[in-house]
Amino acid sequence: MNNILRINTISALLCLLTLCGCSIFDLKNPEPPLVGVKTEDPLNIGDILSVATESSANMDYSDYFVNNVVFEYAHFQKINGKGDLINMLNRLRTQTSLVEWQPERAKTRFEGNLQIVENMPYTVYSGGRVICAGLADFHIVREPDWMISYWKDVPDGGYAPFFEP
Repeated sequence: MNNILRINTISALLCLLTLCGCSIFDLKNPEPPLVGVKTEDPLNIGDILSVATESSANMDYSDYFVNNVVFEYAHFQKINGKGDLINMLNRLRTQTSLVEWQPERAKTRFEGNLQIVENMPYTVYSGGRVICAGLADFHIVREPDWMISYWKDVPDGGYAPFFEP
């Protein structure tokens, strides 16, 4: 009788702990939530690097650019450094935009450590409609990693630039 009472007490205690959310069954050192998960890239910035055969598709936006990247557009001041560029990319991503790049139509050539990409067509969609389109030029540094060091936006007539000024 004493053993039955102990078994019932232990069973009741385990049930109570489980129902109350006790963490005795949780892993002691769980992995961070995004380990090994491919970063979502609705702006398809990885497609720019598709001209670079050894680039990785599993990157954050900051991994695509060198620290001193230059972004150029005729109607607003040059952006030097990736902080502002990453902020503009993230702002565009929050607008549920989708970018379609056409790297197969771009002209590419090599100059030393640079792969120069000219006239890559792009189209930016938001809400199912085209909000901007044009051509872009890029300089891609090949070593130590394939990263963008220069980006020039040349929007088609009648369309806004890739980023809002």
